[in-house]
Amino acid sequence: MRIFFVAIAAVILQITALAYVRIGTSTFNLELIILVFVSLKYGPKPGIWLGLFFGAVNGIFAIDSFWVNVLLYSAIGSITGYLGRWFYKETLPAFLLMIFCSLAFLYFFLWLLKMPYPDAWGALAGLSGLFAASAAYNTGISIVFFYLLKGLRV
Repeated sequence: MRIFFVAIAAVILQITALAYVRIGTSTFNLELIILVFVSLKYGPKPGIWLGLFFGAVNGIFAIDSFWVNVLLYSAIGSITGYLGRWFYKETLPAFLLMIFCSLAFLYFFLWLLKMPYPDAWGALAGLSGLFAASAAYNTGISIVFFYLLKGLRV
């Protein structure tokens, strides 16, 4: 039940306050941080359901890619849930590694499915700059949320 309230609070924060917190072009992705935390701790099934919820919420605001967001967020929840069975012992380095890999997965498949530029290599160069900034920003901020979510016993 706490997961549900944390997910609703994350969506409200992401839509209202955190939409304006930016460093350069990178935005804060609280939903991805909570998705990775929950799927690592509870396994793939809660990860898939939470990924479906977060993907649907993100898809509503990105009109052109509703199903892409649903698919990507549920895949991230499932994959991190399965990987969490093998090496996650509620440690910060494993959590940070999974945040970084989840961001790489998300941005790569968004690039692959959307292809915003006719020149694929130019798009890949733009993606690498966006990914590097966003990965550093979200991985750094996720340290705070790792201890916050552990303290809330989500």
